[in-house]
Amino acid sequence: MSKNRRFKIILILVEVSRIGLPFLIFTHPLLALICSLLLDNVDGQLFYEAGAKWSYYNTIDKLLDYWWYVFIVLYLWNAPIFGMALVLFLYRSIGQFIGIFRKDEKIYRWFPNILEWFFLLYLLFPHLNVGISLVISLLWSIFVEWLIHKSNAHIV
Repeated sequence: MSKNRRFKIILILVEVSRIGLPFLIFTHPLLALICSLLLDNVDGQLFYEAGAKWSYYNTIDKLLDYWWYVFIVLYLWNAPIFGMALVLFLYRSIGQFIGIFRKDEKIYRWFPNILEWFFLLYLLFPHLNVGISLVISLLWSIFVEWLIHKSNAHIV
């Protein structure tokens, strides 16, 4: 089996996992979040090794990210932070769709993924002030988006 074919098989397994994994949020939210972050961070390299075009990877990745974000919002439906989570979801959604249709990843710097980090803080510190959680999440997400889309750092 060729190296390229092995990466394609692993990629399919990872992407199928990214489709099914969000359902875990309802029983094990922290585990679901950690696994989602890990799979999201490895699939880019797998797409590259499998020989996929960046535009194809970006579209698939952002749609799977969106799928995950929907589950975060559903999980938080009755949580005290639901309103803020919904705003963060809608904000990122705008950026994701602009990025996909314009095929421009620079847009993600203006629409950082605050939602996941906000959700993580809620899971770890459920009584933390929403404003403090928002500021921490915003600062961290700006750094992460810069690291991914602006710097020459290779995370994977």
